[in-house]
Amino acid sequence: MRTTILLFIFSATYYYSSAQTPYINLGEVNRNDSSTYLKITKAAYGTCYETRLEKSPYKIHIQLSLRSFPEENIELYYDTAFKMKYELYTYDGNDKGESALEKMVTDFPAHKIDSIFSILVANGIFSLPAIATNKIMEQYSPLELTPEGVKEGFKTGVADGSHYILDWKVDSYYGQLIFDNPDAYLAHHPDIMIFKRQDAIVRAFRSIIPKYKWEVSDSN
Repeated sequence: MRTTILLFIFSATYYYSSAQTPYINLGEVNRNDSSTYLKITKAAYGTCYETRLEKSPYKIHIQLSLRSFPEENIELYYDTAFKMKYELYTYDGNDKGESALEKMVTDFPAHKIDSIFSILVANGIFSLPAIATNKIMEQYSPLELTPEGVKEGFKTGVADGSHYILDWKVDSYYGQLIFDNPDAYLAHHPDIMIFKRQDAIVRAFRSIIPKYKWEVSDSN
């Protein structure tokens, strides 16, 4: 029995525990440290973003940022229990086009946060590959059956919409992913697994904040 347990713990599945913490299944984790993960991000997307997670005191810390109007930031972290924070930013009207914090929410039900984390792990949040959407589509070669025979299938593209930055930290391992419109791409190409995982992760975070979702009112 001892041998079986040791082999299981040292498999591709990563577990976090301490004297005060129960075992938390994190799934597979990309093992990139603080000196390499942003280099991997820049090589994949041509850019990378500064993150606060390297200074985070938490062993598990996830941040999803929506870079559009308005800007939104959702964080999930483990501090004796899972907690979440939601921030909404709007432009403050100055000449620099800077954004200002409009709303912050931290009072989320614990059982819902636990459920969200389970969904994130089920969709391999810590093992998502760093690959740009255009590269995914370049490698995608769908076929379709037509009256004239089997031919190259349709591939969609999305020019604008939601632009996400996903940062995560697990102990001393880090990751940053940049993607856009996973729901739109998934609607056209439901067989691309990476879009399924991206969309499920975004939906999991969004599921807990519907009443705080920004609505633009018509002042005319």
